[in-house]
Amino acid sequence: MHLVFIPVVHTTDKKGNNIDKIACSEFWKEKDSYRILQDNFFEFMVSHNFNLERGLENGRVHLSVEDYKKITDFEKTKATIQDIELDLPEIPNIKDFNKLMIGRDEKIQELIIKPKDKIIQKLYEDNRTLNYEIVKQINLVDKAERYEKERKSILLENVVNSTYSTISSKI
Repeated sequence: MHLVFIPVVHTTDKKGNNIDKIACSEFWKEKDSYRILQDNFFEFMVSHNFNLERGLENGRVHLSVEDYKKITDFEKTKATIQDIELDLPEIPNIKDFNKLMIGRDEKIQELIIKPKDKIIQKLYEDNRTLNYEIVKQINLVDKAERYEKERKSILLENVVNSTYSTISSKI
């Protein structure tokens, strides 16, 4: 687990008010502050029923920089790296490159661009046709809604007239 930690110290400001402030130098005073933090974190997590395991320090050996360089054969590796010569490939002459390019643009135009342009044109035409059909369908739906409103209005008018006629005949 990687834990990002911001050291916050509980202290007082100049006026005597209790405050929390970020203070690395005040938090990491002791030589083993990190170990204490790790121990406290572990104890807190275990006390709250998290199944947390700590890495074991058994068998770990801390080496000085000089000993580490001896073990890794640092100086030999450094010398080997310095002796490596990087051979760059030959750079072709621009005139030779231009010879290779003759006809390339025409081939790209014929084999790639023109066929793609035809597909794009066909898709554009199909899109326009579909758009036209959708507009027609929208107009039909709008007309149908207007006719439905008109129909309901006529039916309501008929009911009102029928009711009026019935009432008039009884009077």
